[in-house]
Amino acid sequence: MFTLDNGYRPVQWVGSKSVTVTSNTAPFLFETGTTGNHRPLLVSPNHRMLLCSTQADLMLGNPEVLIPAKWTCHAFVPPQVLV
Repeated sequence: MFTLDNGYRPVQWVGSKSVTVTSNTAPFLFETGTTGNHRPLLVSPNHRMLLCSTQADLMLGNPEVLIPAKWTCHAFVPPQVLV
């Protein structure tokens, strides 16, 4: 992964966890191109997504912020999927 402050850094896998799917835990599906992604992306509701916008700067004092995927529904609406 390329970081702004340290250049390329290795990505480390830290594990996984199985949970019962409910309306609170169902993953969000970002279709190809929705967030600049090159393929469909399935993430947990609390997976952090990078948001770069003037709105983020006005609301949070920084134009680049990490927000939970479940908060992105205010910008666009990725569907939750029951898998």
